[in-house]
Parts: sequence; C-alpha cells; structure tokens
Amino acid sequence: MTKNLKYLAYPISVAMVIILPVFILGLLGYRFNFSPSMPIGIWKTDSTSQSILKGKVVLTCLPHQADIYNLVLKHNLLPKGLCDDGTAPLLKPVAAIGSDIVVIDNQFISVNDQVIINSTALEPNKFKVNLPLLSEGKYIVNEDEVWLISKHHTHSLDSRYFGAIGKENIIAVMQPVWVWGK
Repeated sequence: MTKNLKYLAYPISVAMVIILPVFILGLLGYRFNFSPSMPIGIWKTDSTSQSILKGKVVLTCLPHQADIYNLVLKHNLLPKGLCDDGTAPLLKPVAAIGSDIVVIDNQFISVNDQVIINSTALEPNKFKVNLPLLSEGKYIVNEDEVWLISKHHTHSLDSRYFGAIGKENIIAVMQPVWVWGK
C-alpha cells in the first residue's frame, strides 16, 4: 500500500463506520433531529398510526405554496435534506386538525380556546431575516389540513409562519425512540 493510501485508509474506515449505519437506519425509518423545535435525538416512523391526530408528531416538507417558502430557500434557513427542493423535512407536532378554530393574537396562538405555550405570534424570530407572520385573527381548519405548532421552542419554523398545511404534505407520523431535552 502506498504511503498516501495508508493515510486515507483510517479516515475512510471511520467515515464508513459512521455513514453506513446512519444510511441503513434512514432506510428503516429512523430520523435524527438536531432542531430545538422538538426534543433532540432519534425518531422513528410510526407504522401503526393510520391517522393524523392532534398531538401526534409528523414529518413534512415546507409547503411550496407558503408565502415564506421562497424567503426560506433564498436565505438557506433550513438544512440540506431529502425534500424535493433539497431541504430537510420539518419535525412538528400537530396542533389543530379539521374543524378546529385557531386564533392568532399578538400575545399567543390558541386552538379551540386553549392557549399553546411558547406560541407568541409576534415575538422576533431567530432567523437572520424577518419572516412574515400570519395575520391576527380566527382561522377554521379545513378537514384536509392541519396546523403544526411546536411548544418546545419559541422560534420554531411552523404554522405561525406558514399557516395550515395539506395532509398530503405529511411524509410520516413519527415517534421518539431516544430523545433528550424538553
């Protein structure tokens, strides 16, 4: 083995030991969450869940029809990933489903008169660009839509910015396997 190949063998071996298991776990439905908007750790596709219910955590790509879509892409606000636009999917809890009433106020967001913690709608966000917030008011969720709002982080990129998403945009229902944090 030449001298140059010897020096490459160790880093390549280490990379394969890390990359190959991550790739295989991905094929088996496991996802790694590093975003503070949900507990950090390992999540898995919940193959037993047939319904998208309030409180379930889902994996979805940022809806293309959202007003903020081009702004998010332009400023690289999402990491690289497997969505068709090259961004990583969002991991978010379902806060509202069909016929729920979502109210956006300058102090909070509520669903059916229940305030969602950490949902201050007009708080400045963590992003390097000011994302447009939805207008204050009452929104009635259509049967084929859901609202995704994280209680885990006050600056989560979720429905407080892009509103309802169609259920067809949901990739999978997820469940935590090994997580830590809030």
